[in-house]
Amino acid sequence: MDEKTHKVGEIVLKFNEIEFYLKQIIIKHLNPSKNQEKFYSQVLFNNSIVSFSGKIKLFKNLNKENKWISGKKLDELVRFIYYLNNVRNSLVHTENAIEFKKDDKGNITEAHHIIDFFKSDGSLNVLRLNEVYEKFNERFVKVKKELKDIYFLL
Repeated sequence: MDEKTHKVGEIVLKFNEIEFYLKQIIIKHLNPSKNQEKFYSQVLFNNSIVSFSGKIKLFKNLNKENKWISGKKLDELVRFIYYLNNVRNSLVHTENAIEFKKDDKGNITEAHHIIDFFKSDGSLNVLRLNEVYEKFNERFVKVKKELKDIYFLL
């Protein structure tokens, strides 16, 4: 497996973890009976029924009511979650381009995988995969910790 495929796969799997924790927080808060848990997890909150954006909206609404996290910490968490979502979507829904650098004679001296995605302010962000991978992982660690902390509070 080449480096690009490995990084893209890791990002997708890590994003799935974030979605899993969001779903589990919502389900745990709703407190279904033991025989309903499987239905909630596999059917009611299935991705084809409740989208990731829907889960974020539910989480934000439940957080407003329960105050699990607030202020700048909440703003950062939500911003980081949307960043992770944008990166994941950019990697799986668009063609990944390659940026070439050439010397004076036109010979290729470097090649980098790049991805582009729109930021929340509407501007286009074009970054090398290695940069995105590092930033994604930094934010993933923070988001996962916050979501796990919230989950274990319930």
